[in-house]
Amino acid sequence: MKRYMDEQILDTWIRKPHADTADREPQWVVEGEGGFIRIDGQPYRMQELRLLDGRVSLMLPSSLSAMQESGSLKAQVEAKQQRKHEQWSFTDETKSIVCTLSWLKHELQRPYLEGFAQAMVVKIKQMRPELLLTGGGMLKPEAHEIAFYECLLPEGEKSVYQVVGMTVFAGRVLMSSFQFPLREVELWQQLAHAAISTLKLAESS
Repeated sequence: MKRYMDEQILDTWIRKPHADTADREPQWVVEGEGGFIRIDGQPYRMQELRLLDGRVSLMLPSSLSAMQESGSLKAQVEAKQQRKHEQWSFTDETKSIVCTLSWLKHELQRPYLEGFAQAMVVKIKQMRPELLLTGGGMLKPEAHEIAFYECLLPEGEKSVYQVVGMTVFAGRVLMSSFQFPLREVELWQQLAHAAISTLKLAESS
């Protein structure tokens, strides 16, 4: 039976001791005021993203840029009206790496953040039984907590890996998602964690 390259990567990744990143020391380090993130000695340039009148900020790899919405202006307006949240999307030149930030309408108090993340994982597993959960836990950058989980959707050569982080901002769920091909997991799993960990919130008084 033919084994796809991505299936081999998946087998190796799952067997690694660091497959579950909840208790793993970070492999990356931030240098300067939003300049670079260094991973395994290699620097990657970052850019600061500010949203919601500057009340939310985080660093994203500079290889990502805002994703242009397709369709007519009318279709774009109608799509935004149908959404139940505010959303910003970014991608790279190949369109294979996608980062999405969403400020959900869902109201949530911070003590229930971890439980919400766990319930979300259960729901996703029910919808996509083939999905493999590879990690999860809580991050505590600055003065707020971030719940995260990682999963893989095995689809042969099109297998996709996803890192999702979520926190509570102004009483609502703020979610960041990084999705990329499994073959990019060694780099982008760390870049995603680094970016999510730079999230800063300025609650209005």
